[in-house]
Amino acid sequence: MKKSNSLDKVEKTVLVIAVLLIPITIGLGVFKNSTQEKKPYVSVRKEETKVSKEIKDGVALISKEYTIKRNGNLSLDAEEYFEGSSEDLKKMELDFEKVDLSKVGSYPVTAELGNKTFHFTVKVEESENPTLKADKTSFKYLVGAYSTMDEVKEIANVSATDANGNDITEDIVGWTDTLPVEEGKKDYRLSVTDSSGNTGYLIVTVDFQRVRN
Repeated sequence: MKKSNSLDKVEKTVLVIAVLLIPITIGLGVFKNSTQEKKPYVSVRKEETKVSKEIKDGVALISKEYTIKRNGNLSLDAEEYFEGSSEDLKKMELDFEKVDLSKVGSYPVTAELGNKTFHFTVKVEESENPTLKADKTSFKYLVGAYSTMDEVKEIANVSATDANGNDITEDIVGWTDTLPVEEGKKDYRLSVTDSSGNTGYLIVTVDFQRVRN
């Protein structure tokens, strides 16, 4: 009987200890959860970017911005910048008057088709192409009885240097020998090539008007 009583006491002691350990264990768990560093939730959902074209009566501007190297070969054709029927694009008038291919920067371009107007930007970036500079890249010229293309060239006063600073003005090509027959704006795409085969370009726009008597 004494042995049985002894076992009962041991069992009671173990039971008491177990009961005491339960709240301690729960408390430690709560403390651990409360002290753990909470990491912020980061969404991995990617935002969708929608690219929309500027469309007016069947003619669409392909992009709002075009990038070209300094003194690069800038296209003057509407097909390069717009989508639409060839008939409409031939009638489109593009104004590159504010674009200076000799200087790095962003320049606005306007295009008109009837009563519709479009706007986009030409971004000029640095390059190793030869540099063409002009006193005037856009001007009006009054055509008289003794006017010549040499006078037009003198007003524009275009010069050229290669990447090393050497003068290569005499190698510039793109001017016509004679004045245009019709009045209005005419774009001259001038170019020069250095000894390494790099070519630079510059557009000079001249608005020819006849002298009125």
